[in-house]
Amino acid sequence: PRQALALSRQGSLLAVASGSKITLWNRHYQKKLFELHGHAKTVSSLVFNADSQILVSGSHDTTVKLWNVHTGKTIDTLAGHKAAVCSVAWSYDGKVLASGSADKTVKIWQQV
Repeated sequence: PRQALALSRQGSLLAVASGSKITLWNRHYQKKLFELHGHAKTVSSLVFNADSQILVSGSHDTTVKLWNVHTGKTIDTLAGHKAAVCSVAWSYDGKVLASGSADKTVKIWQQV
């Protein structure tokens, strides 16, 4: 089963999470670009930044990961939650990333 998905603002990229794996697709060419591996547990939330250069994933492994959509490589891993990350969201201007967790906290990650 698919746990999360995100569509880029321009509509050309689609990210689909299944278990701990994320598949990044070019929707216009119907082509798989990358399989992103790095989370230890289920990915529960995905979001692209405003210019679709970065994909963010939240996972039951308590981390938030930032991915470069051109290389498929991890840019950064944000740790701080004590339970599963259930949601991730970017501010409209792209300067603030927020993550919500089953530990009943919201983390604000600025200038990521």
